[in-house]
Amino acid sequence: MKTTEKTKKPDKVAPIELKLTKKSFEQIYNKYFTSLCKFANKIVENKEVSENIIQECFYILWEKRKTIKIKTSLKAYILQSIHNQCLKFIKHNEVMRKHNEHIQRENESNFQKLNENNPLHILIKTETECEVKKAIDDLPAQCREILILWDEELSYEEIAAKLNLAIGTVRTQLTRAKDKLRNQLKNK
Repeated sequence: MKTTEKTKKPDKVAPIELKLTKKSFEQIYNKYFTSLCKFANKIVENKEVSENIIQECFYILWEKRKTIKIKTSLKAYILQSIHNQCLKFIKHNEVMRKHNEHIQRENESNFQKLNENNPLHILIKTETECEVKKAIDDLPAQCREILILWDEELSYEEIAAKLNLAIGTVRTQLTRAKDKLRNQLKNK
């Protein structure tokens, strides 16, 4: 059976050995640096990080220039290296973000537990609750009753029906009750 040009599998590309001199390396670096930064920046969306990634990739390339065997073009090799470093950076940032969120949640939880058991916190909370209760008790009877029903999550309509009032009256009285509470507690 004959194979045609279309069905032939391409031969594997022989690895290229890098024979970079300092001068040729600098020329490659200077020629591609700007375009490679743009390429990296599209991935990591941070110019400074992009530049650091490019410099790191070129540093590795220079350090391993005698042992690296490139199976594609030098430019394709560099692009792939940069792409991989960008993905590594993104993955690292995601891990760090999750870690920081976890630490923050843990710290908040520990702080909350400390505060809940802290005698000073308990005293302040108790005093605040007493001040709020006294301020509510000092409201006129109708304002107080509407505020309490509203706090129980009844709608304006439900409050109006329960107290046999107009909805507008409920809204007005509730607004007055909140304003009086706000002013009274602000001065404490």
